[in-house]
Amino acid sequence: MGTELASLGINLSFAPSLDIDSNPDNPVIGARSFARDAETVTARGLAFLERMEESGVRGCAKHFPGHGDTRADSHYDLPVIDAPLELLRDRELAPFKSAIGRRIGMIMTSHILFKALDASLPATLSERIVTGLLRDELGFRGVVVSDDIGMNAISSLFNDEEAAVRFLTAGNDMLTICSYWTDTERARGLARAIIDARRSGAVDRRALERSHARIDAMLGQTAQHGVRELPDSAFRDNAAAGPLFVSETAEIV
Repeated sequence: MGTELASLGINLSFAPSLDIDSNPDNPVIGARSFARDAETVTARGLAFLERMEESGVRGCAKHFPGHGDTRADSHYDLPVIDAPLELLRDRELAPFKSAIGRRIGMIMTSHILFKALDASLPATLSERIVTGLLRDELGFRGVVVSDDIGMNAISSLFNDEEAAVRFLTAGNDMLTICSYWTDTERARGLARAIIDARRSGAVDRRALERSHARIDAMLGQTAQHGVRELPDSAFRDNAAAGPLFVSETAEIV
């Protein structure tokens, strides 16, 4: 995957998913997860990440702090996880801790309400989760990106353009806005709210500067690729890997 992406000039993949497929009623994670236990997800997810980045394509771990134990699809509804904090620490957070230990540069948050972590705000907008847990407790110093804010789990909260300011003050860095789920023109209003908040002093200028520094550091450490033709052997290798994926998926499902 890394080889093909790099050959097309792409240098970032929003993968791997470090979610643990712990809930058989989960309608969205399923085969997107590497396994049903934290140890296997960690081993396979980090192997995926390392090989991807060896190919010159930056990875992004998702969906922090974990989307595996949900019964709702965040594309359509806001999932709520009522698991105790001890279980979240031992299970959901384990793969992310390992990825941070390997100095992963980007993590994507989830549109999920974790009652044990923040009973009022989904992870996307939660300072307790992004700053308190991810940055202060787990020590992540890289870039935090949101999942697509057009997804129905979170979209209505971003109808208020001030949500973009709350997003940044929570400790995040980059919003994902995709035209499939929402009008990308929303980006203009959200950007305007951030600019106005900076000018008025409503947002801490130092927080914005730290965010800019994190993004600049990531860009400075990310490969730039030109488009190049791959040899036929690369596609034969990928074709041979297909049946292996089907076999592994069958075991998970």
